[in-house]
Amino acid sequence: MRSIYDFIISPKESRYTNSKKVGGKTLIVNTEIYNHQYVSRNAIVKSKPMIFDTDIKSGDEVIVHHNIFRRWMDVKVLKETVRVI
Repeated sequence: MRSIYDFIISPKESRYTNSKKVGGKTLIVNTEIYNHQYVSRNAIVKSKPMIFDTDIKSGDEVIVHHNIFRRWMDVKVLKETVRVI
């Protein structure tokens, strides 16, 4: 799958980095969806846009803005994913 103008990416590990290993168990540090400190910024490029050439290839690891993988609540309190254009 290739987009005309956008890179297609996915989180490297998970959408949020809010858990820590403590004594063999996993502890969730933060459950808020609004706190930007726990949103993952590492991404893997799945495909690059068709419209222009770049040095970034599929499989490269990139650092993205924290709002890329963040979830937010709309006015109907439904969870949505941010779409960056």
